[in-house]
Amino acid sequence: MKKISGIIAILSLIAGNLYAGSGDFTVEGNVGIGTTTPSAKLEAVSTDTSTIKTSTTRSLSNTNITPYSINFTDSLANGSTGWSALSVIATHEGSLTSGGQGFGGAWYQVILKGSSSNYGDVRAQTNNIFLRVPAGKSYSNLVSVIGNLSAVSDSFAFQGSINTQKLVNYYASTTFENGAGILNATDLVHFWASDFGASYGGTAVTATNAIGLRIDKQSGSKTNYSVTNPMGIWLNGDGAGADLVLGVNRETKLYGNAGNFVIDTAGKVGIGTTTPNVKADINGDIALRAGAVTMANGNNNNIIIGSKSFIRITGPTSSFTITGIAGGFDGKMVILYNTTTRNMKISNEDTNSTDINRIYVLDGSSVDTNGAGAVTLIYDSASGVSGRWIVTSFQP
Repeated sequence: MKKISGIIAILSLIAGNLYAGSGDFTVEGNVGIGTTTPSAKLEAVSTDTSTIKTSTTRSLSNTNITPYSINFTDSLANGSTGWSALSVIATHEGSLTSGGQGFGGAWYQVILKGSSSNYGDVRAQTNNIFLRVPAGKSYSNLVSVIGNLSAVSDSFAFQGSINTQKLVNYYASTTFENGAGILNATDLVHFWASDFGASYGGTAVTATNAIGLRIDKQSGSKTNYSVTNPMGIWLNGDGAGADLVLGVNRETKLYGNAGNFVIDTAGKVGIGTTTPNVKADINGDIALRAGAVTMANGNNNNIIIGSKSFIRITGPTSSFTITGIAGGFDGKMVILYNTTTRNMKISNEDTNSTDINRIYVLDGSSVDTNGAGAVTLIYDSASGVSGRWIVTSFQP
């Protein structure tokens, strides 16, 4: 009789909590898998194996299937705490001895192996924020994705060392396996910030700054922060293409605390002004960095001055002559300043120098300084057979 009563009690318990119909399984209460004390509606605990594994196969061509769906609804009018629809936390607490181990918080993959000829849209991960904003309500911060790397350990300070080649918060990479495939695309883009003002419709927007990409200073403010080359943006180009393209119409404006730099659609450059009137419009001073060249007594042929435009001449202990200057290109200006007490002669059309390096004096005669003096020359590629340095001013 006692056995019968026990069986009846068990059946009553099952009947009160389990329902089976049309392949469904329903439990009123918490379900524990791998634990006898589940603290949530479904709690699964495992050791040395996957805790939850799902597999879904679609056989109906006109059915949209989401293999793993999480829906969370907050219906409270007022709440003292926030919530997260999905939290993924991967914790490593052991002693890591092998350098080949990988560690990831979440990994999203889309693998296409079929023979389909057309996919409308393929995305590994999409983040969206949809807001219903009643009148008079506000949000302090709206962030779709946050990337953060933090070296902390509970309440312990960071005391160890990290030796790494790359420390990257966001890394974008696209690869294609070897093969005979063809990729046709208009734009290949790793990061795209669309126009804020292009998608607001009739919404009234008031903002101080609209920023597509913000990069704060990388120089740091801590005494123990030492970086050899702090850079906000590093364009690691090879010179084969355009490392920086400024706007669809090739127009840009760069603003700094001390002034402005503008390139407009007509190709005019403005420094210190936002409205350049000529190809190079500078509202401020111009400084030509100086270089030094050591001359010899007598003739100095095809002298090399480098990329400087103001040249201090030193060296000679007696009179010396300059017959030509190497490295001329159309419009380049050079000022030669004789710092010695010896006479400097600028020789007109002197054949001791290569044809394209020769100097032309407007009256056809050579000019000399009486000791210290200066001469200004501008290169004209159309003068002479191949080009000439034209003497525009002379201070004996």
